[in-house]
Amino acid sequence: MKYYIIYLIFIFLPLTQTTISAQENKGKITSLFAIRTTIGTYTFKDGSVYNGEMKWGKPNGKGKTVFKNKDTYEGYYRKNKREGFGIYVFTDKREKYEGMWLKDQIQGKGTFYFSNKNHYTGMWDENFREGRGTMYYHNGDMYVGEWKDSKREGEGTYTWQNGDKYEGAWHNDKKEGQGVIVWNNGFRYDGTWKNDVRSGRGTYKYASGDVYVGEWLDDVQHGQGIYTFNTGDKYEGAYVRHD
Repeated sequence: MKYYIIYLIFIFLPLTQTTISAQENKGKITSLFAIRTTIGTYTFKDGSVYNGEMKWGKPNGKGKTVFKNKDTYEGYYRKNKREGFGIYVFTDKREKYEGMWLKDQIQGKGTFYFSNKNHYTGMWDENFREGRGTMYYHNGDMYVGEWKDSKREGEGTYTWQNGDKYEGAWHNDKKEGQGVIVWNNGFRYDGTWKNDVRSGRGTYKYASGDVYVGEWLDDVQHGQGIYTFNTGDKYEGAYVRHD
């Protein structure tokens, strides 16, 4: 029985001494593993300089990097890469991103402030606007909807500063597919779009109460259509675009 007691004492003693020594030397260290995290400076291969929390001699945790072109990043790192929340300032372009990062790329939710005074708040994927987000334009216009490869793609609503509004489909940053636009003067179009203009079949309601239902081409009435006047009179026939 005595042999077991002596053996346990010898096993426990080195661990206890090491932990106590670490606590005395570092003050805030509470375990052996805490020794791996330090505060320091790290220089990347391209000459950029990082100051902040480090693990095993590389950026890990919160810190700030000043790049050779004078851009700055202040936020979180994981295994030597920007990961988590961070703020990147593009000094020359006078632009700024605030939001989430993953493996050195903009990923997740964040806000980008452009040099032209536009700013976007929403989802990102590998440095591209991807998913749902809102673009606030410097002139007062606003787009709320889906994005792909930093372009409006899918369903979205664009509201002009004068009150005009389009709700519908987008493709490659342009109105395309089914959509409705309502102008502030009371006019309304509900139908198909192509390359940002009315093309295909649609219904156009005038502020006067007149209604046109029929075909469109390059934003003008072209093809078969029915025009109903507010008096009840009706024209049904062909419309031809005149260039």
